[in-house]
Amino acid sequence: MLMGKGQAVALTPKGFDLLLALVRNAGHVVGKEELMREIWPDTFVEENNLTVNISALRKVLGEGTSDQRYIHTVPRRGYRFAASVRQSVASGPLVQRGSETAEDDSEFLVGRESELRKLEGFLREAIDGAGRMIFVTGEPGIGKTALSRAFLRLARSGFPTVRLCRGRCVEQYGVCESYLPVLDSISELLSGPDGEFVADLLRSRAPTWCLQFPAVFASGEALEHLYRETVGATKERMVREMVDALGNLASTGPVLLHLEDLHWADPSTIDLLRRLSRDTGKRRLLVTGTFRSEDVERGNHPFKNFLLEVQAHSECEELALGFLSREHLATYLDTRFAPNRFEPELAALIHGKTEGQPLFATSLVQFLVERGDIARVGEYWVLTRLLSELCLEVPVNVGKMIRKKFEALEAEDRRALEYASIQGEEFISAVLAGQLDMDALALEERLDRLDKVHHLIQTTAEDELPDGTVTTRYRFSHVLYQNALYSDLVTRRRILLHRQTGDLIIQFYRDRAPRIATQLAMHFERGRDFGRTVEFLIHTGDNARQINANEEAAGHYTRAAGFVPRLPLEQQVPWLHTIYQKRGAAYLAVGQFDQAIDDFTNLLDLARAIKNRTWEHSALNSLSEVYFYSHRLDELDECTGEALRIAQDLGDERMRIETLVFIAMRQDIVGDLAEAKRNLEETIRVARALGDRRALLDGLAWRGQLHFFQTEYEFAQKVLTEAIELASDLRHAPLLLQAQFFLGLSLGNLGKVSDALETLREATAIARRNGDQYWQAKIPNCIAWIYRELEDFDQALKYDLKGLEVARASKVSEAESNALISLGYDHTHAAEPQKALKSFGEAAAILESDIWCRWRFTLRLYAGLSTHLLSRGELDKAAGYARLLLEAATRYEARKYIAIAHKLLAEAAIAGDNLAEAETQLNTALLQLAGYSVPLVAWRVYCMLGRVRLQLSHGSTAEAFERASTIVQMIVANVHEEKLRASFLGSPAVREVLVTQSARMSG
Repeated sequence: MLMGKGQAVALTPKGFDLLLALVRNAGHVVGKEELMREIWPDTFVEENNLTVNISALRKVLGEGTSDQRYIHTVPRRGYRFAASVRQSVASGPLVQRGSETAEDDSEFLVGRESELRKLEGFLREAIDGAGRMIFVTGEPGIGKTALSRAFLRLARSGFPTVRLCRGRCVEQYGVCESYLPVLDSISELLSGPDGEFVADLLRSRAPTWCLQFPAVFASGEALEHLYRETVGATKERMVREMVDALGNLASTGPVLLHLEDLHWADPSTIDLLRRLSRDTGKRRLLVTGTFRSEDVERGNHPFKNFLLEVQAHSECEELALGFLSREHLATYLDTRFAPNRFEPELAALIHGKTEGQPLFATSLVQFLVERGDIARVGEYWVLTRLLSELCLEVPVNVGKMIRKKFEALEAEDRRALEYASIQGEEFISAVLAGQLDMDALALEERLDRLDKVHHLIQTTAEDELPDGTVTTRYRFSHVLYQNALYSDLVTRRRILLHRQTGDLIIQFYRDRAPRIATQLAMHFERGRDFGRTVEFLIHTGDNARQINANEEAAGHYTRAAGFVPRLPLEQQVPWLHTIYQKRGAAYLAVGQFDQAIDDFTNLLDLARAIKNRTWEHSALNSLSEVYFYSHRLDELDECTGEALRIAQDLGDERMRIETLVFIAMRQDIVGDLAEAKRNLEETIRVARALGDRRALLDGLAWRGQLHFFQTEYEFAQKVLTEAIELASDLRHAPLLLQAQFFLGLSLGNLGKVSDALETLREATAIARRNGDQYWQAKIPNCIAWIYRELEDFDQALKYDLKGLEVARASKVSEAESNALISLGYDHTHAAEPQKALKSFGEAAAILESDIWCRWRFTLRLYAGLSTHLLSRGELDKAAGYARLLLEAATRYEARKYIAIAHKLLAEAAIAGDNLAEAETQLNTALLQLAGYSVPLVAWRVYCMLGRVRLQLSHGSTAEAFERASTIVQMIVANVHEEKLRASFLGSPAVREVLVTQSARMSG
């Protein structure tokens, strides 16, 4: 037997089995899943059952969570028996089983058999591939959680192939913490027996979610890869990835996702549920949840709107729970108190008093037990009073019943629970011990009695806090208990306890306190410490931005701003500065330009009011960024002018180049390229010297783009490659995509066709994952350009049409005009003149109305119109547009287009039988390309020159075709796609070059 201080110590059967399992494996960690399978082999139990039994065993052994002499907790893994073990053959049994009292009512269910059968039916349908979304609803205390737990036990024991994951929404205030129950659910999967498989699936299908579990994905190389892969991630991407991940997980085996208390769900979780509701019918995925209808109607508008949507589309079902019947209560009594000699009228009496409200009924029964009205006498449970006497003393409703239970407690027990209610529905012993200034072991023994005897709380888990403190987590058996205890505290006591709780949490969590900022903000608000309320609301907004919930972040910052007027005047300005800056950035990230301008304007006014020129410069730069991306160039000019004057007055080079970048970007957009070039090169030089990586990135990305426009493709490749590396390190998605876009175009112009396509497709994948419509609209036209250059006109047309569709849907005018110009080329090749003219005309109208990048696309438009007019034999008009192209390209030093203009003039001369003029124009084109690698243009110029010289019987004909052939062979060597290479080699112009060169070589 188990002996303690010379006395035999009784153990429950489960305690015996648990101690035996740990002793057998003394010195080794035994996983939680392994212990649960061994102790409860044929039953589903929640992890808190294991925690409760571990806690009870520790108390039998005389230790607390902070004094682990026998049983060590290994966080997130399991337990290890740490004491030395010696086995003696002569000794008797190690432990002796004790006897149990009344059956614990948390493990059985009455009156919900019909609902349980329905849930089992839904699970079977999901296993067969027809998933559902089911909500269990009802008033507080109706038994939603009890039914859910029974269903989860049934699913675990009866359907072993089903993967279970659970999460709980918690009551928060203001804007809720994003994805809280979903993160809990995924955490459970990652810590389960299939954790490695789930982790691998998340890496491949939901990398944005991996970053939320650094303990699982913490290896340096893996984390670096995840950071690069998730650059520029958005809320929409996170939702899409999780739906995809759950779908893929369900394809390997049925999944049951259960979410409790959805009336407290945050907007991001609701968005995820909305997406899941459209997909569950096609998956082996059952989504279940609970919520209180009255709380949804009263407060949670996002969830209320979601319910109306899914109900309208028949995408969910509700199981509304009602009260228990008299027969149900009789079954409950017979099950809990077996065997008994109760009078049949006892169930009727309880039903008459409680109307069958489950929490009221079970609380009343527990009250009768604790008062001694129900007791075990010999082998049987009996009533110790007459029924008539019981009737006189029963409270009239569940609220009064709860308070009656509390009045029966010892004063110190009630005080402990009241203080615990400050933490919420769940609480930890370490914080409560600090509140009570009480020894941790003594407190845990008190809480153990409140769990085992009074059933007011439940032990849920043991945990190690960031400072190393080992603590036990508890949960009130029902939220109504927490609500009643909390409301019984006088206002002044609540204020003091909330502030003390916040201080204790910071003490335990240290530098990780910002991770639980929502909880801390609530405590400090209710503790009326408004300075720290603002501080932790800002941290909450920062946390939301880290998971791409920018709109929720803006809500947190707005709430923080509401508390600033309650602070002393000297504290208000710094906090407002932080809030305006962060909220403006959140608005900018989701394209809410007007709101961002309001915040940055307030920031500017604030800086000017206190005459802080550094803040003023920062505000002007922030406004410049918004004005740039919202195409408001006049306001941009005004802001950059003021910002540059401040930087020069202060003699601050870092500030100066941060503004200089915006000036150069504006110059690039409107075609002032000489000034843009000068300013960008200066930015790069100074940024390198100062180590200002962000300014360096801006300078490199835009300078690389300018290299591309001026046909300096090799320089562009070098500069843009560096920009891509830096953008990845700084996680700057817009500039990463911009650099990849122009790198792809530069590689294409260098004849590195497959490398170009790979780069552009990688950029497309990033844009698609992040939901970036701007770049999704621009990239297809560039891929189409490559296919058209290699004579695959069908593929070119397909990508151009796609680009036009996305550009119009996204309202990206520059992408729309570019797509229309490309379609003009496509229709010209297909001999569809009316369609071609229509496309060119629509493009011209867009360029006329918007100065943004007008100069760039005007070059393409002139070239396209000239090509089209040549195909129709309108030589004068064609030459006219070619000369306009030549003039514009010369002004912008766009050497590729200068060469194209001369080539078009040569074609017009050939059509007019002026071969000498044609040869002059082609020679001039080649002269413009001297020193620049532009193979996709050069081979065509040499081919045309060869034809002209052949007609002129020129002696250097062979040389022209030889140069064309060499370039063609280089291009072919860089095309790895068989179909594309065949298309290029099969085109008439390429065949002409290769056949002519072959004939010359064989001759």
